[in-house]
Amino acid sequence: MKPLLFIALLTLSSLSLTTYAELPAPPEGYTWHKLDIIKASLLVPDGWHVKHQGTGDKNLWAISKEDIDKNGSFETGLTFISTQNVSTKPQGKVPPSKFAAAMLKEMKKKCPLERESSGLQGPFYTVRYQYIDAPKGKTAIRIYNLLMANDKTGTLYQVVYEAPLNEWDDAWRIGEPILKKILIDDEI
Repeated sequence: MKPLLFIALLTLSSLSLTTYAELPAPPEGYTWHKLDIIKASLLVPDGWHVKHQGTGDKNLWAISKEDIDKNGSFETGLTFISTQNVSTKPQGKVPPSKFAAAMLKEMKKKCPLERESSGLQGPFYTVRYQYIDAPKGKTAIRIYNLLMANDKTGTLYQVVYEAPLNEWDDAWRIGEPILKKILIDDEI
């Protein structure tokens, strides 16, 4: 197995090798949270909450400022979804990279995107896009999506970071380090 430290920058990306058992020192104010099921790790800001749901091929983790168990949801946080065996799902034999590209295409039809990019990054095909969701009568939120497709293993990772638009700048200072350092085993 070759665990990789996935560094997801908005414009420039790179991969650095590390081992799953020996995580790099986290930035000040964060700790590592291991996602043992898929041999991945995410940074968690001090005082934030982690919740996991799912089994088998589909797992979801939420890292949130608010406690989901108390509130039932969160306003500021990150959702990390791992879907294995994407190419064998009911959608047909579609590689995860094509699925990710189709998600971007569909999103572009639904709303204007503030930013977008896609391309190869090591063993992953990545898609990034950001937009504002402002339904009538509700708080406007900014949503940043990162899709990482591993066609070799049939796995698609989706990372969604969101926060109320009026709190975005402060929330992004906390969320960006999480998105810049995602540890993923490229053989899962």
